[in-house]
Amino acid sequence: RVYARAEVGWGKPPVLLRPATTLVRPVALDVPIRERVVAPAVLSLPVVKGQRVGEVTLTAGGRLVARVPLVADRTVERPGLLGRTGWYAGQAAHHVGELFH
Repeated sequence: RVYARAEVGWGKPPVLLRPATTLVRPVALDVPIRERVVAPAVLSLPVVKGQRVGEVTLTAGGRLVARVPLVADRTVERPGLLGRTGWYAGQAAHHVGELFH
């Protein structure tokens, strides 16, 4: 299950944040479970697959039931000089094109 998506910039698709492990805990059916996700909206590059970048906490009746780390689903390297230059050129061309619409 994907709990969050974190942007990485440079025109690359977001990194999906998934739990590091599967968790099974017994909880009474009449107790409401609250799930809280803490994760960044943006990640600095590089990001390594499996890197811890957030967490999910589960509480039942106000008591902490579980805390599970969220990890990156893939590795994303920082673009090199040529990649960054191309991205900036593309952005400039896009903005110039918007001037004529």
